[in-house]
Amino acid sequence: MSINILFELQHELRRLYIAGSGMAEGDLRLAKIVPQLEKLGESAPIFNRFAQAVNELITSERTDAASKLLELGTLLHSVLYTQGKTEGAGEVSPLVGTNIKADTSVPYRKIAPLIEALTQKGQGRLEQIQQAYNEGLFHDFRVISAAVTALDDSYAEIPEFLFHKVISQYGTDALPMLKQQFQLQGGKGHARRLQLIHNIEGETAIDLYLQAATIGSVEVRTAGIEILGEYPEQEQFLLDQAGDKKKEIRRAALNALSKLGSDKAQDCLFEALTSKDHELAAEPIRLCGSDNLIHRVIRHTEDVLDGVLAGTEKDEPEQRLISYMTSMEESSSNELFVLLQKILSVPAERTAELDRLQEVAVQMLLNLGHSEAYAFTAGLQQAYNRRFIGYSFRAAVYSLPPEEVYERYAPELHNKRTSAAKELLRTLGMITADITDQMSGNSSKETWDPRWVHLLIKLDEKELVTRFAFHSDAAVISYLTKQCAAHPNFQDYVTVDMLLALFKLSDDHVPEMVMDILERDKTSHFYYLNRAQTALLSQLPPVYADRLRQFAETIRYESVKQQVLDIADRAEVKQS
Repeated sequence: MSINILFELQHELRRLYIAGSGMAEGDLRLAKIVPQLEKLGESAPIFNRFAQAVNELITSERTDAASKLLELGTLLHSVLYTQGKTEGAGEVSPLVGTNIKADTSVPYRKIAPLIEALTQKGQGRLEQIQQAYNEGLFHDFRVISAAVTALDDSYAEIPEFLFHKVISQYGTDALPMLKQQFQLQGGKGHARRLQLIHNIEGETAIDLYLQAATIGSVEVRTAGIEILGEYPEQEQFLLDQAGDKKKEIRRAALNALSKLGSDKAQDCLFEALTSKDHELAAEPIRLCGSDNLIHRVIRHTEDVLDGVLAGTEKDEPEQRLISYMTSMEESSSNELFVLLQKILSVPAERTAELDRLQEVAVQMLLNLGHSEAYAFTAGLQQAYNRRFIGYSFRAAVYSLPPEEVYERYAPELHNKRTSAAKELLRTLGMITADITDQMSGNSSKETWDPRWVHLLIKLDEKELVTRFAFHSDAAVISYLTKQCAAHPNFQDYVTVDMLLALFKLSDDHVPEMVMDILERDKTSHFYYLNRAQTALLSQLPPVYADRLRQFAETIRYESVKQQVLDIADRAEVKQS
């Protein structure tokens, strides 16, 4: 028995339920259905009953229409109920459960913003997600699906945070959702899912990793290949992948082989380093950490370097040599030390083609960190027209007495406009702690010859003077005081540093100087207080608390005003 006509009739009755039974009289839509019902009634009498009921409805008076509509509706519902089907299509299979330990104790109104941040776009989502993590909201069962889905987020910092901080802590609770969402042809998000599955299941899912490494998308293949680097029995498969046409696959295979570290793996890494893939192989060799492999690289590097000096090496040998050097960054062998000396002893007329290589070599030499390396690096002070004077100076600071360092390098600053002097001053700034760190105790105790600060005063290097103002000295205090008076600007970072240095030197006049600078600033356009400004105001004695509060009232931005008021409150606490 066909019931399609009955569904059509049901639709029309719903229309009348909404419009009102008074609209049923003479309804054209219902009238069109009657002939179809009568035709079907020839084989099934129930349809004749429906045709009769429809006729009674559309010909009834308004006073009787409601009861007629309800009678027809009841009859139609009874027939459809007996003819309907409730089971779904497909085969019946058991419901698979999980042992998820996460709960749902958090009210939904509290986790709803987190789920929205994980599933929608917009600014500020990372901060919202991090705050939710700190509040423990990710432990709620309802968040797991959204968190796994967000591994595909286009804002890279969000999936990275979820990968390292959130989903890794779910453990087996996240496994069902990871497997459900994982796609072999997916992108970076699916590569992350595969890695997380491996972190949870380990070798149990080895078939999945092989499948991913064989037929997955490029992103999924690389993830699968790198995972297989933890299983020695997959060595031959990884060796085969190292010759793949795709650069990304070769890189992943080399990374995986570096984890294996077998003889065949090392041979493959060395072959890649000496081929067009030298840049791909440098990092895996460094991570492999094999002394035998490094020994082979050193010998090969020496051969190529000899070829460069002899003029027989072509095709940009310097870039290849830099890749070789990068692969040896973790080594501290004596062979490497000898090689670095050789590179930094190349005749000056040949250095034009080895500029970048020598820069890499001198940095590696300094990083070796032993006395012989420091001595050789310090000896480069005047080599190559003082090109490496910055490295030389750092080596000397690490290895020589303070007075000897000063006597050797202070003359280089006779004319601070020279390139050597500029590099030396830049290095001084790099290896010394700024005054804010010194005041907060976050810097190591540095030992410098006291003559440096007076030389820097002579050179009018204000910021460096603040870094070398270690001891109370009348000349230093006088210089800093005059410079602050000449530049009374709380927004100038050098002036703030000089005032901090005066506090460090226990100058009695600096608190009043600071307040005078603040109170003379009529604009008060402070958007925020940086760490140096905050440290400076925090040095003020308790007697200045009230003046700080008065100054705070002139600040336009409420957040900065509150910062200053907090500093004033802490000043009073110090007094008590």
